[in-house]
Amino acid sequence: MARKLDQSAKMLFIGEVIADMLRAAEPELAALVDLDSIEALPTEYIDGDTRTRRFGDAAFRVKFRKGRFPAHGSKGAKRRRRFLIVAVELQHTNDTDMLDRVREYADWQEGHYRQQGVVREGEHPPLLALVIHTGPDRWTAADGTEVFEGLPRGAARRLARWQRQAYIPIKAGRRSTLSLPEDNRLGAVVRLARCPTRTEMIRQLALELEYFGGPEHLRFQRGLLARVEEVWGDVGVEMPSVEELLEAKEEGRMADFLEVRIREWRDEAIAEGRAIGIEAGREEGREEGQRVALERLAADRFGPEAARRLSDTLNGTPSSDRVVELGNLIFRSRTAEEFVDGLDS
Repeated sequence: MARKLDQSAKMLFIGEVIADMLRAAEPELAALVDLDSIEALPTEYIDGDTRTRRFGDAAFRVKFRKGRFPAHGSKGAKRRRRFLIVAVELQHTNDTDMLDRVREYADWQEGHYRQQGVVREGEHPPLLALVIHTGPDRWTAADGTEVFEGLPRGAARRLARWQRQAYIPIKAGRRSTLSLPEDNRLGAVVRLARCPTRTEMIRQLALELEYFGGPEHLRFQRGLLARVEEVWGDVGVEMPSVEELLEAKEEGRMADFLEVRIREWRDEAIAEGRAIGIEAGREEGREEGQRVALERLAADRFGPEAARRLSDTLNGTPSSDRVVELGNLIFRSRTAEEFVDGLDS
């Protein structure tokens, strides 16, 4: 699962998404650069021992807008920085060594890009390090800015030039508090991450594909689909392809298409539950299989507390009609509160 998470994240956090991220998370910096000029840089290199090494997960070069960045140099020399390097590390879990890793990568990158001719002789382009946290927990690792806490903004800026490389943590997982517009690609990633259930996630995917549905977004579409597949893969259900989803969108049947897929998954889950009873060869096993299927469906849609309430309702031996009624209630209810109210009625 960790490898697959890494793959989908690399599909999602492409140049256009990083540009949208800067627009949302660092608007003052975004105003200084031409985000349409963002281009990917290599993060792998061959060392002296002819071994392939890597620094970070992704890197980008983005040009400064003309006249928007102060001149620098010494003894009156007037040079303007041509571009900013954005270094990206994707992280699903907290890593207490992240600050040291970012600093090590920063040391390697400028030297490597200088050897490759990306950085000219005498240039020292600023390097912005981003750590994108996609996991469900809170990001608590040190980011190198602790030394600035409590200082006035101006003092912090003057002090920053004497500090080793820090990074900016971008929280793009379930606990993200970023408020992003509909047309922001990072917003699409965060909105998917916040979905508490598979069903809500697939429906959110439909909404994002309504906005990012053009052929120019194909790689991003595949990244969104890959992220949803990470969840659906747990129940062995084949997700529709991007092409199938976009075809359904063009024909105006996206909602119906997804509802059919959700019902197919529900039926497979119920069939799996019934198989428990068949394999056990006992009526009790069949009933237990139905219970397992229903509780899993309730947990998937509304969370563990709703599944516990359903389990309490299923105590005893519910009739077949009652089992069907409860299954319908799961898919008819739009919220956990509505579902629990239906159990109590």
